Amino acid sequence: MRIEDPTGEKNFLHDISNVIAIVQGTVQMLIRKIQKNPDEAKMEDIVAKLEATTKSITRLIDLLNARRDVHRASEAK
Repeated sequence: MRIEDPTGEKNFLHDISNVIAIVQGTVQMLIRKIQKNPDEAKMEDIVAKLEATTKSITRLIDLLNARRDVHRASEAK
């Protein structure tokens, strides 16, 4: 049985869950890398991963703001 999702909530939750999983995995990987051997952790690699993580967080913020806009528009009706 297929359940309809007229509000797009299922897709929204799927999208934010993916981004959160990516951010969490990247941060955990960086922590392990630094803890395992801090002297060999290449700062440029860490910075690159953190920059990518920041882009993912920005994507999350954009998704949440878009969702707020949808709810505000529906409440205004």
